[in-house]
Amino acid sequence: MNIEALLEKKEQVQIEILRQLVLKNEKITAQELSDWVGLSRPSIESYLEDIAYLGQMMGRPMKVLRQDNKVILEMEESQSLDEIISFLIQDSIKYRLLLLFLEQKNYMIIDLAEELLISESTLFRKIKELNKLLAEFEIQVKNNKLVGEESQIRYFYYLLFDSINPKFRPDMLQVTKLQSDFVTQLEETLKLSFSKSSQDKIYHWLAIAEKRRL
Repeated sequence: MNIEALLEKKEQVQIEILRQLVLKNEKITAQELSDWVGLSRPSIESYLEDIAYLGQMMGRPMKVLRQDNKVILEMEESQSLDEIISFLIQDSIKYRLLLLFLEQKNYMIIDLAEELLISESTLFRKIKELNKLLAEFEIQVKNNKLVGEESQIRYFYYLLFDSINPKFRPDMLQVTKLQSDFVTQLEETLKLSFSKSSQDKIYHWLAIAEKRRL
C-alpha cells in the first residue's frame, strides 16, 4: 500500500520534492522542480527552506545547496526517503485515526475530535478521505469504527505497519515473551526454523490480532 496517501497534501508535495532531489542527484534546477510538481517558484523555494527544518526535527541534518544553478540535497548516507515518510506519518491525522480504530472501542465523534485536537468538521473530512484509501481493502470507517471482514481489517493493518520504517512503528509491535514462546513452540511443532524476517511477520500478525481482540 502507498502510505504517502496518509500524509497531508503539503507533506506529499514535500516528499515528491525530496524524491526528485534524490533521483536527479545534483541534476535538477529549482525551475524544473517547479514544473514537475506544478507549483510556483516562490512556493518551491519555501518548500526547499522547510527541508532543513525537517532535518532538525528528525535529528538528521539535511541541507539544500545551490551549485551552478542546480539544487543539491545533502543528507546522511544512512538516511532514506522511507525513513522521512515514516517520520511524517506519525503526525498524520488519518494515521492517528487508524491507530485509534485498531482497538475495537466505541468512540463518539466528539471523543475522536478531542483526542486528535481537531474540529468535528475536519474529522468528518478526514474520515471521508480515509474511506477512499480503505476501499481497495473492502473496509470502511462507519459509525466511528472500522467495519468489514475482520481478516481484511487485520491484513490492512499488517500491510500498513509493514510499510512503515521499523524506527517509527508503534510500540504495540514490540515482541512480548508470550509471542516469542509461541513462535518457538510453532517451530518445534513444525520441525523447522523461521528466518528473522519470517519471525517478525508472525510477531506483527500476533500483535495485531491481540489488539483487535481487546
